[in-house]
Amino acid sequence: MKIGKILFFLIGLAVGLAVFALMSGDIEWVEVGESFTNMRWWQLLTLLVLMEGGMVAATLAWKSILEEKTPLPFSPLLKIFTVGFSLSYLTPMSLIGGEALQTYFLHQKLNLPWKKSIVSIILRKTISFVVLTVVILTGLGFFFFLGGKLSRQLGLLVFLIFLGIFIFFFLLFKKAERRRSLIGGLVRALGLDQILETDQMKTVLSYEQEVLHFFQTRNQAFWRTLRFTILECFCYLGQAFFLFAFLTGQWTGIGALMTYSFSGLSSFFILPAALGSLEVMEGFAFHSLGLALSLALTFSLIWRGLRLLVCLTGGVMALQLMRELGWKGLKEPKKHSFPYERKQETR
Repeated sequence: MKIGKILFFLIGLAVGLAVFALMSGDIEWVEVGESFTNMRWWQLLTLLVLMEGGMVAATLAWKSILEEKTPLPFSPLLKIFTVGFSLSYLTPMSLIGGEALQTYFLHQKLNLPWKKSIVSIILRKTISFVVLTVVILTGLGFFFFLGGKLSRQLGLLVFLIFLGIFIFFFLLFKKAERRRSLIGGLVRALGLDQILETDQMKTVLSYEQEVLHFFQTRNQAFWRTLRFTILECFCYLGQAFFLFAFLTGQWTGIGALMTYSFSGLSSFFILPAALGSLEVMEGFAFHSLGLALSLALTFSLIWRGLRLLVCLTGGVMALQLMRELGWKGLKEPKKHSFPYERKQETR
């Protein structure tokens, strides 16, 4: 591990702890404790089921990308996805990299090519990000409609940033229909045509073509992936809905949408487990709804706690995968262990 990454992680952790301390400094912890004690076991179970439902839906979305031609087993793929999610959640600018670990396990456990593994992660992340962007924009719209306490300039800036991201991905889909390179067009527009002839850029453009090929409206795998990604979003939205209702007694979709969208917004601060940033964002959401900040803190602690439970499970799954592989460097798996790979080779 590089010292710079470790230092960055420690700085992020320190910043998160400082923000958390500032956020919770004026809050009565007695009220937070009362909110916790009022939670019932079946309420926590409901939240856990929705959390697992979101993980399963995300894995099915990833599976739809990977098995365009060859079916893959679901169980090991769920383990690999959970391991990657856990590492990425704990270390957003990670020491090892959740995506890198997913790529490694896909290659070692399921014998998938490196390129296909990398492209599948890019595709899943892209589609998930587009769906989350739509949710965040909707949540921000309700926030400002209800008189959220942010300056107009800052609110407009955030809105324009996410709108720009949405437009970029819209153009990506349009380019995909014509199989035209966005990166190549940008490089040519900047007058850097000579870069296109380098080996590194040719590799990048080949990966881009894989991505553009997937983002075509006639590609059934794309629509299947999009449906599962939306289902994942609804599972987490349902989790926010029930958690908000359990804490406040208000069964309102607007509250769930705002709290979920602001939890998504907190992840862009790349702090470990969204420490501090989640409390601040939920504080804005709950304040705009006329609710106490102690409820925002309780919501944040439970929301993060559910994901930390997944991280704990991911750690156990990572150990299982390491043990199954023998974890000896980049040891290649035996071909006879993967019958579905032999089926692919005979086609």
